[in-house]
Amino acid sequence: MTYNGKNKRPILWLEDVVASGDAARIAELWICTPKGDAALRIIEPYSAYQFQAGVLTLEGRQTTAQIIGRVDDKASGRGVAFIWDVITQQLYRDESANVMAFAAWRPGIVPPGALALPVIGVRL
Repeated sequence: MTYNGKNKRPILWLEDVVASGDAARIAELWICTPKGDAALRIIEPYSAYQFQAGVLTLEGRQTTAQIIGRVDDKASGRGVAFIWDVITQQLYRDESANVMAFAAWRPGIVPPGALALPVIGVRL
């Protein structure tokens, strides 16, 4: 979990990055996992994104994946993504990730599908 250093609250992607306009100024996006780190260089404004996948059970919400990505082709929504799968404890790289139809990165999971672009900060 990350903190903004001022009032010790978690940094929220939508509220602190997207709503503030900082999504246009992202130069690099990192994901740090127990199995290693991965980084994406961001050149095009509003092409970087991150989100969590999860399930809701009787015990509450459980995160099943943390995902960072970059849209390289704004016409199609395709780009690259790194996915940290909490269940398998593996870091996946998806070279054909698509924000218009995000696919499953392994068998046995429901694909996230079309992502809410205004929420993740992507402008096509």
